[in-house]
Amino acid sequence: MVAFHTPGEEQPSGGGGFGGIMQVVGGEITNARGNVFDQGRIVPFARGAIVDRPLAFPTAGGLGLMGEAGPEAIMPLARTPGGKLGVHAAGNSPQLERIERLLSQMVILQERIAAREDLVVVERQELGAQVQRDRRRRGGLSQALRGRD
Repeated sequence: MVAFHTPGEEQPSGGGGFGGIMQVVGGEITNARGNVFDQGRIVPFARGAIVDRPLAFPTAGGLGLMGEAGPEAIMPLARTPGGKLGVHAAGNSPQLERIERLLSQMVILQERIAAREDLVVVERQELGAQVQRDRRRRGGLSQALRGRD
């Protein structure tokens, strides 16, 4: 975990698991002299990233925490032609279309399998009923089975 604080300041603390997040592994990253970081531990996120464990980071109002409840995404933002800020998502990519097509085919296949399983159950029930009728009537199946004994 990485904790951010200005030298000379009291480090933020909390109860429970949050206190463990404040512990620094292998030294501290300080936020002094115009944001010069100790030991060169700056990680660029311009292309985005996944944070899969708790990570403390500085904010204008103090300290932020991300990844504490599970994986979180860091995504680059872009402005639309209208000036709105958001995440850019590319549409109509061949890979996405292929994935959608495969998922659709999987759903169809699962429906067919379920229908066939239902048909097999009905066929088994019908076969069982036919065998019972044949045995009661002492039909050909019963005679064939008796001949084997």
